[in-house]
Amino acid sequence: AHARIVLAEDGEADLQSAEGADACRRFVEELGSAAEALCCEVANRSYREMFTRNYRLLFPGATRCYRMDVLEACIEQLDSFWVNGEQYRLREHTLEVGSSMLAAWRRLGGCLQMTRAHGAHAYLDSVVDTMSCLDSAWACFERNYIFELIEIEETARGVIVEANDLDKRLRRAERAE
Repeated sequence: AHARIVLAEDGEADLQSAEGADACRRFVEELGSAAEALCCEVANRSYREMFTRNYRLLFPGATRCYRMDVLEACIEQLDSFWVNGEQYRLREHTLEVGSSMLAAWRRLGGCLQMTRAHGAHAYLDSVVDTMSCLDSAWACFERNYIFELIEIEETARGVIVEANDLDKRLRRAERAE
């Protein structure tokens, strides 16, 4: 599945085209299954218990759950978001762990290319180690990234709630006149 990933001009996985995103999604799905089959070490994901309800639905339990939106944020190196006309920037630490995940993703790609060129058996231990490192880096980025998204959503919602409260007070004041 890795060999079918479409590369963009910058050499990263193409997540913008339908074909590229679909090929990458299939690889990511197979990656989780392969990690289970190879008994790769699973990073601790107990932090998910502290996610909001919506994110707990997207990231169930403490098992591997490789999602394309997390991979896309990593590969695209998204550093800010616009919500309700406000720009929110990710913290430097989140960007750093995103870079670590991207490096682990690239190492896995290189390792898989070696197995295709020289045979899987010669590099099996390396594949398992590299997949375990990616899982750890993925969980670290997922944790930081999702907690920041939760914080951004709460801040953005606060602005809306405050505006709604002000509108209610204004209406009451107008009726009182």
